[in-house]
Order: sequence, then structure tokens, then C-alpha cells
Amino acid sequence: MIDRATPSESENELSEIVDSFVIESRELLADCYRYLNRWSTDGDAGDSMADLARALHTIKGTASFLNLEAIVARAHALEETLRAFGCDQSTVTVDAVGELSDHLDQLAIDVSLVGEIRPENVPHRPFTEVAVAAYCQALAGYVERIAAECSINAALSVSVRPDDLPYQLVQPLSSAILHLLRNACAHGIESAGLRVAAGKPATGVISLSIELDDQQLTVRVADDGRGLDAKAISAAAREFGEAATGPMTAEEQIILPGFSTALSAGPLAGRGYGLDVVRRSAEALGGRLVVEGRQGHGFAAVVTIPQIR
Repeated sequence: MIDRATPSESENELSEIVDSFVIESRELLADCYRYLNRWSTDGDAGDSMADLARALHTIKGTASFLNLEAIVARAHALEETLRAFGCDQSTVTVDAVGELSDHLDQLAIDVSLVGEIRPENVPHRPFTEVAVAAYCQALAGYVERIAAECSINAALSVSVRPDDLPYQLVQPLSSAILHLLRNACAHGIESAGLRVAAGKPATGVISLSIELDDQQLTVRVADDGRGLDAKAISAAAREFGEAATGPMTAEEQIILPGFSTALSAGPLAGRGYGLDVVRRSAEALGGRLVVEGRQGHGFAAVVTIPQIR
């Protein structure tokens, strides 16, 4: 009789290291968000940035040991951004906080996916076996957090085809997807009161569709919110200047770099580069971004890129 194979001692040790990494990194990322908030609200640049740097260095060190190159790259990008800002409190701008928050959001998503990888494969082929379904589950938590920050009620609805689509194919668009989800929360979904007054359910729906066929990968993010306000976009275009005037549609205007209809800028909205980042991400992969919306009837952004198997 042949005994059933049991995990080796080294495999068990690796499994414990991976589990510890995920738990510790989640705790450190929660600390990072607190440090960033302290930096932006209390004017404590030096200590906050030093604390951020220490937390990121810890995550990057263990990720490097486990050969998690995507996480190492994310953490390194954050470190480089911190170095660029320095410790001068005058560098505490909406753009600075927003850029750091963007990097943290992407890092948090990737860390959450490490738990989906079989420990024995972590050092050899991380993320290749992670399905988009697990990624979307992490995105649902992201939408819940951003919705709370925007004081709205929103739920994420997901459709993926084929069902076993690997995350690795979608990963190049991960930043773009986060921007689109954040845009839906900050600009699309109305407050519960406004939605009810308009005859809508109090909770808005953000739909994420990811589909791969023989020709292309298509990512669609749509919401049932306020849609495109032509008057507000026209007014913003006049303020924006010559680049946003002329024979341009509202859909063309809102994807211009720096264009925003928000009355004031904040880490979640008003910086005017969310849709531009999505457009540039799509074009860098040989694809395109198309947006559409109607006032009061929601907004949709569709990214298509060539088949990348």
C-alpha cells in the first residue's frame, strides 16, 4: 500500500510564511491609510511619511523573499512617490494624497489575492492561478469602503466570462478598473436621499463586466447614477479653457487630462485625471476607452484591448 502524500515540512513552513505575510500586510496597510490621513489632516508630514516608509519597507521585504514581484513593484512605486514629495509640509496637496492613496489601493488588492495562491506556487508563479472571480471579490470590499467615504450606498455587481478567466490577463488594467469604480462612487451614484426622491432604490448599483473572446478583452464599468450633466460639463469646459471648447462632445470633454466637473478637489474626486488615466492605460495596451451617459440615467465606461493570451 502507498501512503497518501502529505505536505513536506518545508511546504508547511512556506504556507505559514505566506499566511503571516497576508495578515501582517493587511495590518500594515491599515496603518498606512491612517498615516496618510494624519499627514493630510494634522500637518504631521515628517513622522507620517517616515511611518509610511517603514511599513512599506516591511511589506516589500517579505514580498521580495516570496518572489511576489507585483507587490514589490507596487510598494517600490509608493516609496519612490514618498521620496519625490520629501518631508516638506508644503508638499501636502490633494494630488499628493490622492496619488499615494491610489498606490495603496492597488497594493491592498494585490495583497488580498496572495491568499488565493497555493503556497507551493508562490515563489514560482504568483498570480498565474488566481481567477478574476477572486479579484472581483476584493473589488467588492474596495467599493464598499469608497462608498462609505463618499457617504453613499452602493453595491458592486459582477459578470465575468469565461468563468475561469485568470487575473493575470486583467492585471494590466487593474489601476484603470480602480479608477472607474472610484469614479462611479465619487461622480455617479447619488446620495440615498436624492436617489429616493428621483424614484430610484436608495442603494446604487455599480456593474463590472469583464469578458474575453477570440478578439479582445472588454472591461465595462457602469452605474445607475446621475449620468452626464451637459450643463455642468459645458460650464467646466469654459473654465478649463480652449482645449475643452470647440466641436467636442461631453463624452470627449470628460476624458481630457485635468478636466473635472467637481466644485473642489479631494483625494477621491476633482483631480481631473481619473478617466485620462484609464484612457492612457487602454491606449498603452493597444486599446481604447469609450464612455457614454445620459443625465439621470447612469454612466458607462468601456475599455477594449486586443486579445493578450
